[in-house]
Amino acid sequence: AIFITWLLTAKFFYEHLFGPEPPASLSSFIAQIFATGRGWTLIVLGHAIGFVFAVVVLCTSVVAFPLLLDRDVGAYEAIHTSVRVVLANPIVMAVWGLIVAVGLIVGSLPVFAGLAVVLPILGHATWHVYRK
Repeated sequence: AIFITWLLTAKFFYEHLFGPEPPASLSSFIAQIFATGRGWTLIVLGHAIGFVFAVVVLCTSVVAFPLLLDRDVGAYEAIHTSVRVVLANPIVMAVWGLIVAVGLIVGSLPVFAGLAVVLPILGHATWHVYRK
């Protein structure tokens, strides 16, 4: 649901800035994005909006998934627990979110092949974060 909301928000934001018509070509799209004020608005505010969605996902899932696997709890309780953990440890959770983001970026650089190494490491580390 959050992913679909994010996609619809991005679509609405793009259409609000550039209209519903798709760009004529890739080169005109790149020119629109990097050479106009509307393009830079899209870059800056688009990243800010994406950051808000990322924070929501981190807060609702950082402990929820391991908790669902470890104990017999419902989704609501797992999400609620995850949010409480983030509110109780905001600095640690922000650092963890940064570690995950950097790991995913580094893993994506070699044509996404690095994710085969990064994702299991992050999964294992997530379990240890949950246990702490």
